[in-house]
Parts: sequence; structure tokens; C-alpha cells
Amino acid sequence: MNINRFVLFNAFIVILLIYVIFRSRKRPQPAKFDFGPKRLDGAAGRRERELNCFFDYQGEKLDAYEVLDVPAGAPDDLVRDALRRSLSGARDAASRSRAQAAFDALRAQRGSL
Repeated sequence: MNINRFVLFNAFIVILLIYVIFRSRKRPQPAKFDFGPKRLDGAAGRRERELNCFFDYQGEKLDAYEVLDVPAGAPDDLVRDALRRSLSGARDAASRSRAQAAFDALRAQRGSL
């Protein structure tokens, strides 16, 4: 009879320990990712400026800076010079209209050029 009590007591202790271990284990919370535009350091409520300017040209989505062959965020005078180079060096009307559409998209995004 003592052996039965000993086994039952030890089984109770093991079950109690398993319950305590699993109950106290906290489940990790899923990470919260923010893939939106990041705030600038020291900028209260301002967002980063989007450098690329995408536009639709004949059903194709193009980057205006790539069409004009200038770096993204280029200054206004560099963009104007690139437009002049593109228009003067274009061999067909489609290339000229694509360069002009890129320039118009940049003008619409920036507000002035």
C-alpha cells in the first residue's frame, strides 16, 4: 500500500510541475512591422520625400528619372538639361513624346520646373 501512495504522490507532483512550467511560459507576441514611409530623425510628423516619379506611358509604368537618364531627386536645371538632350537626340516621335511625358510627370510631382 505504501508503494501505491508513493507512486500516486510522485505522479501528482510531476503533473503539478508540468502544469506550472507550461502555464508560466509566455507566448511570444507577433512582431509589428511598419513598412510605410519612415519619419526623418528630428522631424515632427514629416515623412520622407519619395524620390522616384512613376508615370504611365502607353500602358507601361516608367520612372521619369530613368527615362531622362538623371539620378532620382536631381535638381531642376539638370532635369531641364536632360529633357533638352533627350529631345534633341531623339530619332523618332515616340522617344520625344516619352521624354516629354516624363518631364510633365516630374513637373506635376514637384509643382515647378
